[in-house]
Amino acid sequence: MARSDYAYTPTTKEYFEDLHELMAQAAFHHDENHVWHKDKRLKKVEPGSLDPIVKQTLETPSAPYAPASKITSQANFTPTTGVEKKVLQIRQTFGSHNFDLTTEDIKTEHALAENRVPLEIYAPRDRKGLGDLPAMVYIHGGGFFAGAVEVTRNMCKYYAEKIPAVVFSVDYRLTPEYAAPDAANDCYTAVSWVHQHAADYQVNPNQIVVNGDSSGGNLSAVMSYFDAQRGNHYLAGQVELYPVTSLDPKLSDQHQWSWDQYHIIPSEYENISTAMKQMKDSNNLIDPTYVRNMSVDDPSISPLLIPAEVAKKMVPALVVTDEFDYLRPQGYDYAKLMAQNGVEAHYINYKGMMHAFTDKFGIYPQAQDCALEVIKWIRQRFNQ
Repeated sequence: MARSDYAYTPTTKEYFEDLHELMAQAAFHHDENHVWHKDKRLKKVEPGSLDPIVKQTLETPSAPYAPASKITSQANFTPTTGVEKKVLQIRQTFGSHNFDLTTEDIKTEHALAENRVPLEIYAPRDRKGLGDLPAMVYIHGGGFFAGAVEVTRNMCKYYAEKIPAVVFSVDYRLTPEYAAPDAANDCYTAVSWVHQHAADYQVNPNQIVVNGDSSGGNLSAVMSYFDAQRGNHYLAGQVELYPVTSLDPKLSDQHQWSWDQYHIIPSEYENISTAMKQMKDSNNLIDPTYVRNMSVDDPSISPLLIPAEVAKKMVPALVVTDEFDYLRPQGYDYAKLMAQNGVEAHYINYKGMMHAFTDKFGIYPQAQDCALEVIKWIRQRFNQ
């Protein structure tokens, strides 16, 4: 969906110059925590400063884009508390305009997994000579109470074309209509269903990757946890984009959040700190709606608390964060948890970016570069 009031689009010279500069920043290094680590920063972005495209979009009004989840819109629900009214209000204005960057015809279809979990499925229409493809189970973000497959459709179609793969986007149940563990159960139902129906979609059942952003990143990590804990081994990889990996405010000192973890120049402090405080305060909405009667100490709520005996059985991970995000330390700590338990973990941090930057797919060059990094990681895993 085009937006003439954005300075960057996939047709502008500056967009492609920035994308090519990012793509050239290719080297990972093995850090002190055994994580394969790299930062990506455009040369024009001053350390401690927002990328200019982020500043521009912060000043550009964004129209509502994402409708309620199909499965949630069927629920008979009337908000009765202030928190419930707030999260439903956010849902109505959640998401971002973005672009379809595919150059080939991608087929889109729909299916219902067990328990009537809706899936939107993307695959190359011309599969001549491709054979069985990898599969990606994609889990959208939105704080567990917002978001929909429509927000991430364009990026998922890009994954389908460029890997190439069959991508299954999960329309899981949202809160406050439903509470944990319903969303996680829906997503693992989808993972199991994809594995069981691999032949129907010409998918290699040994090449299934789960991927999610923000709260979807939380659920992606939980899927890998479930898979290892239950001994099913349906998954071959996990990807988490700026994930929330702890909803427990009382985690041990090694996971405590601090402003000291960020370098922000004075002129940028107000914009950046306001956004990060909003992210921090979102726990006040998630706890009474999503977590509800479960414990924040449960690893299916806070994957940073996955026990070592399960973590060591989990699949290789790619974790992506953005510099000015309340969740950035949590994302890195999750990559560290994997690495310290012998799981191969790659980590990328995009400098100058803020939370949910991949929602601006085709507007932020970093969003397309992030997709290309995921694509490269998956292709290397499966020797493509």
